[in-house]
Amino acid sequence: MREPLWQVRAMSVPKKVIVIGGLSSVALALRRQLPEATYVVRHSAQPGDLVIGQYRDLTEAHLRGFDALINCAGATSGSLTELESANVELPAILARSARSAGVGKLVQVSSFAVYGDAERIDKATPARPASGYGRSKLAGDRAILEMADEGFHPVVVRLPAIVDWRRGKGKVAQLLKTWLRVRFIPAPMGDVRRSMISSTLAARVLAQVACASSPSVLLAADEQPFAYRPLADTLTADLGKKFGVVMLPRAVLAPLRVVASGAYQSLFASSIVDEASNFARDLPSDLYPTITKLAKVVSGR
Repeated sequence: MREPLWQVRAMSVPKKVIVIGGLSSVALALRRQLPEATYVVRHSAQPGDLVIGQYRDLTEAHLRGFDALINCAGATSGSLTELESANVELPAILARSARSAGVGKLVQVSSFAVYGDAERIDKATPARPASGYGRSKLAGDRAILEMADEGFHPVVVRLPAIVDWRRGKGKVAQLLKTWLRVRFIPAPMGDVRRSMISSTLAARVLAQVACASSPSVLLAADEQPFAYRPLADTLTADLGKKFGVVMLPRAVLAPLRVVASGAYQSLFASSIVDEASNFARDLPSDLYPTITKLAKVVSGR
């Protein structure tokens, strides 16, 4: 029987964990996994949160006494300057402050976007980002990994698209809105297989990584990939409305790859993490239930 990747050799569980970006989707889910952690926010604090004007204003004094820092802050869109500020400069600032404060581990939320259009991703896949976002995440990963020393262990957790049923925004939400309206959407012959992860599962991964030894770079996704036909069947059964898929030859969809490559990659291209490289491969799958909940949210149910 194989040993689950997440059952790594445990070190002493951190007595204190601090989470940056406490109102992000993943951090909100982390509050259930690590209820005793300190969550840093810029506004709308929950009881016990640390409110600060800018995350980069966190100092050694703020971080001293913590055993692990999880950084959920970042930007997925914006100008190149904004992406670099959020995804490169901020992680580097946090890493330097954490190391100086004696924090033993920094866990950085990264993205499969660093692999660009790779159809299959594993530990050996070269980083070839195809977007400003992907390039900024890769630069941020490299910046913090270079700061590792005997007492400071930065870990980069690369995740695919994150699905949060509580927030009716993002590409999956937009897809569901369209699907609910027109009932039939196109997909390429043979369907697609795309790795995704729920915010709940992402939070579980981050909590485990913060509290145990782990590789410096790891990949995590739901064991069940996104595909149109099985998702259509699930949504039809759970919501009582017909969700249809029209399979089209890939040649018909090819022009979209030229005029809107980002949309094509998100909707019609396969991209999946290799099972052996998936840190979350033995954790319970909840992707389709999460997408079903999101469909109910965007439909107003």
